[in-house]
Amino acid sequence: KGTNFNCSTRTAAQIAESAIAALQSFKNPYSNADAAVIAGSGTSLTAAQAEAATADAQGKVYIASVDADDKIYVSSCYVKPCTTAANADIVFNELDVAE
Repeated sequence: KGTNFNCSTRTAAQIAESAIAALQSFKNPYSNADAAVIAGSGTSLTAAQAEAATADAQGKVYIASVDADDKIYVSSCYVKPCTTAANADIVFNELDVAE
C-alpha cells in the first residue's frame, strides 16, 4: 500500500487504496484508537450508503471501489446512532475516475 501510483495505468482500486493510505492518521472521533478512513465493501452507491448505516459506523469514512465501472464510493455517518440507510445523517457520493 502506498500513496504513489502511475496515473496513466491506475485503477479505481489503486486510487481508493492510496486515499486510505494517505489519510491513515485521521482518527475516528468516537473511538480514537481506530482509523477514521477505512476500506469499504460497497459495490454501488446504494451499498455504500447502507454500509454507513450500521450501528458501528459512527465516525468512519468508508472508501470502496469498482474497477470495472471506474467508480469510487465514499460514505460516512456523522451522528450517533447510524442505524438506517434512510438516515439523513449519512453522507455518500460516487466518484467517476474514468479517463
